[in-house]
Amino acid sequence: MKILHCIHLEIPGGKETHLYRCLKFGLEKGDLWEHDILHTGNRINEKFGTFFKDHFHVYEYKTWRGIKIPKFLRSYLVKKNIDFSHDVNLFYEIQDMSLMNLFATYAKGENVFYDRGHSWFLNAEEAQYLSKFDFFFSNSRASKTMLNKRWSVPENRIKVIHNSLPLDYLEYTDRIGDSELAELRKRFNLNGQKVILFLGRLETIKGAHTLIESLNYLPGKDKKLILVGDGKIRKTLEALVKAKKEEDRVIFAGMQTGTAIFYKMADVTVVPSAREPFGNVNLEAALASSPLIASKIDGIPEIITDDSFGYLLKPKIEPSIYPYLDESSMPDYVVDPETMDLMKPKFLDPKELADTIAVVLEREPEAAKEKAKNLKQRVIKEFSMEKREERFRDLIEEITRHKH
Repeated sequence: MKILHCIHLEIPGGKETHLYRCLKFGLEKGDLWEHDILHTGNRINEKFGTFFKDHFHVYEYKTWRGIKIPKFLRSYLVKKNIDFSHDVNLFYEIQDMSLMNLFATYAKGENVFYDRGHSWFLNAEEAQYLSKFDFFFSNSRASKTMLNKRWSVPENRIKVIHNSLPLDYLEYTDRIGDSELAELRKRFNLNGQKVILFLGRLETIKGAHTLIESLNYLPGKDKKLILVGDGKIRKTLEALVKAKKEEDRVIFAGMQTGTAIFYKMADVTVVPSAREPFGNVNLEAALASSPLIASKIDGIPEIITDDSFGYLLKPKIEPSIYPYLDESSMPDYVVDPETMDLMKPKFLDPKELADTIAVVLEREPEAAKEKAKNLKQRVIKEFSMEKREERFRDLIEEITRHKH
């Protein structure tokens, strides 16, 4: 089986890191399928660029030996260099139309759109190309719903394949000892305070501002909010913290290479997103046994299926309530997991969020830890790399069967 992965590899984001983990896992397990990469961005990120180039044939679309290829030459060079004989061409996002049309015209195998959240932000031009894909993989039932209800993709052409985390992430997390945790606490001047953790991009859609707003309802100096990550609204959030005089209780930790230790240190991890097609952060926090509070939106309830695994809060607050927010990055719709209907995105209620944090930290800490323990076991069982790879291979064989 020959598979071509068409993907930007400029930044180590969710889909890029997941592809890296999956291919690495396949190599370790002796995968005999042939995987090629069509890199559709500019420079490949150094975090995993060496791995891809050492183990796979990497085609370039925008550059050649470090030289930028003019737009009018790109399609010609791709057509000349790729034989289009792969059994499956996996697109992780819709690229420019000239490249899309090349594959629609010349590819001998199946063209598959692997939706890991891209469908929330499609524009009209990109949406037109959906009709040219043979099949669709979605990383959650919410993603399948978005493709079907927002973009009219037939349900029978959409196959759900949940994300996963490799076993070595769990092993690494379990190896983190008390001395390492003590060193991290010392680094951030944590003297016995309870840690509330947010980990992710600092962008409007991730809802970090609701955590800062919730501090209004969480009095006392015994709690610290740590924001791990960076992004476009960091300065906005810093200004919000200053306006609320919460500088002593909020830490901007910035980008961190090793995130597992932060989950392990946290007394509670909060995922207050207004949109989250699946939410790998929930898997990562679960493997570190961190109690979880998350938005009941999109694909998150496919991980935290009920209140025996964590705390789900329904978003209720209109974005317009917060005049300091830039709403231009918000999608038109998200998926209501209770009805599987499309709805306008909203944010968590800061007071309800604060009350739930108080439950985890003060009123029911042992119950919260038990829920975290339950979720860890569920994630190990249901979202293992082995299970994901088995599902992936079954789907590839299913969609290519009629051509063999």
